[in-house]
Amino acid sequence: MRATAAQLRLLGISVGRLDATGQLVNSVALTSPISGYVKAVNINPGQYVGPQDVLVEVLNRDDLHLELKVFEKDVAQVKVGQKILFKIQNANRDEELTARVFLVGKAFDDNARTVRVHAHLEPERRDLLPGQFVAARIQTAGARVRTLPEAALIQAGDLSYIFRRVGQDSGHTVFRRVRVRASQPQHGDVAVTVLDPLPDTTQLVRKGAYFLDAELRKGEGSD
Repeated sequence: MRATAAQLRLLGISVGRLDATGQLVNSVALTSPISGYVKAVNINPGQYVGPQDVLVEVLNRDDLHLELKVFEKDVAQVKVGQKILFKIQNANRDEELTARVFLVGKAFDDNARTVRVHAHLEPERRDLLPGQFVAARIQTAGARVRTLPEAALIQAGDLSYIFRRVGQDSGHTVFRRVRVRASQPQHGDVAVTVLDPLPDTTQLVRKGAYFLDAELRKGEGSD
């Protein structure tokens, strides 16, 4: 009897009330151990369930965080505390969000050869939904380099060049080419090594380089 009474108490049924009234109950209220939103109900009325069955799936947004899959060759560069820049895929916005790594997995997914990385959102967002896909970049340690948008460069064989503003002439802005060595583009930006002396205060053209190059070539041809 004690074992039965203990089982009833686990179900939230008052044994003392049963003893006092003698009335049996035909339903039991199940209380979720967490607060949140019901994602799925996996049972039907009258269905038999066992201890191993998942009756209801509840989502709790209190610890909503970012989960990434990092390839085996890159995981050694990922450390706790690194900043992550990410965007929501298939969203009607181009907003870049931030997060910070708090956990790096210790085991590989044997099929994909990836490791799971978890990150807290900075700041927390209430407009994101669990299960949304993201495109993310983890900022690993590296050297500081000069970067420019791809639209600022003109390819010219092994070298490239950019444009700097040098001043005004008869009411027109004057630009000059500057030789650079460019790396491979990453997410729309290119790391450049300037080959000509260039003061840090120089104003550089960030977009429309091909249009400007065409205009300069027309001017050179007319001379």
